Amino acid sequence: MKIIWIFLLVPLFSFGQNLSEKVSPMFENKKYDQAERSIQNYLETNSNDINAIELLGDTYGYQKKWTKAIT
Repeated sequence: MKIIWIFLLVPLFSFGQNLSEKVSPMFENKKYDQAERSIQNYLETNSNDINAIELLGDTYGYQKKWTKAIT
């Protein structure tokens, strides 16, 4: 029975992907607009995530959207 639970729960943990892991390749490829959209979509459900807000500010900074980056 324990083996069945392991096979059911392990895939659930592997599907979750950290936002910074998802966005960092976009930063490396200088696709800041895609990163901005991904972070904004994430923030719609997780509005209090400070790391996501900081990443969004970084994307605005790279795009030279200074007024948005400040907020």
